[in-house]
Amino acid sequence: MLGNIKVKKTFSRFWVLALICVGLLTAGLFTGVFGVYLFGPKPPAPTPTIPIKGQAYWGAWVGDSHIGNYGMLTAFENQVDKGVSIWNWIQLWNRPQDSENMPNFDTALMNQALSHGAIPMVSWGPEGSVINPGDVSFTNLQDIINGNWDPYLTAWGQASAIWGHPYFVRLFWEFTGSWTDANGIYPWGSGNTPAMFVQAWQHIVNTVRNAGGTQISWVWCTGDVGDSVNRLQSVYPGDNYVDWVGTDIYIGSGQTFAQGAQTELSNIRSVAPNKPVMIPETGYTGRDSTYWSNLLTNIIPNQYQYVKAVVIWQQPSASLTVVSPTATLSDFEQGISSNYYSSNISASLNVTPILPP
Repeated sequence: MLGNIKVKKTFSRFWVLALICVGLLTAGLFTGVFGVYLFGPKPPAPTPTIPIKGQAYWGAWVGDSHIGNYGMLTAFENQVDKGVSIWNWIQLWNRPQDSENMPNFDTALMNQALSHGAIPMVSWGPEGSVINPGDVSFTNLQDIINGNWDPYLTAWGQASAIWGHPYFVRLFWEFTGSWTDANGIYPWGSGNTPAMFVQAWQHIVNTVRNAGGTQISWVWCTGDVGDSVNRLQSVYPGDNYVDWVGTDIYIGSGQTFAQGAQTELSNIRSVAPNKPVMIPETGYTGRDSTYWSNLLTNIIPNQYQYVKAVVIWQQPSASLTVVSPTATLSDFEQGISSNYYSSNISASLNVTPILPP
């Protein structure tokens, strides 16, 4: 009797389980078939951004004119035996197009950088009206605040939107250096004030973004003049208007990197502690034959790990070069060959603002 009861319970459990399985299968089919029909297919998971190798980008400005010269860039890369991940050039708002300048968004040049695997970095702003014949007048920052440059800024934003890839804009670079008074952007000269500088910067960013130029990572780049924290705070546009921060650093004979850079870098980080740091221009005019290898393999990786991009200013006519004499070239090659610095693989970037490697 006990045996028959066990058989009946087992038989009953079998059919209960079978009915449950049939129900689940039916529900699954309904969800899979009719769910797709009623609600559409499940959206695919987002494609992850391809990570950039290394711990810092490296790049260069190469030549003797403002506009980017691809032939000179690739020749430089061949000399140092490594491709750049950032290509820096200058575009002046108010200087007419000529052999040295392209004021408007240059799609061909941007595509050249992209196909090469380099992130474009456009150093962007006006120059003083007295510097070159034909320049459109630019007096001070009030011109921007008043909207006088809105058509130009809007056109740039629209062209940027059509191009559609991430890139850097280094706006008003070295603005804390008094030499920028000639360009009308110095916050403490030519009728300007720090408050006007902030207002003008925000106006530019808002105008470009409103026109579709949301692909830009905005770089706030000071002049390396030992600015105090208070001075820097007075001209900081705010985290919503700045994506990277940095300063241009040039080291002379008998000077160490720390002596030339520590104060400015430290104070910049105090003002914008949550922003990645770059050195958008750097050069060396001293005679230490091991300067570059020591800087690139020891000082930056061990003492300035927060620096996430280093951009060389390569201008032989100004005695700023890393390719001569031969000892300097060998030393630079040794330093930049480190895997710490990303080569030109950066066309895989697909997010804005651009993230550090």
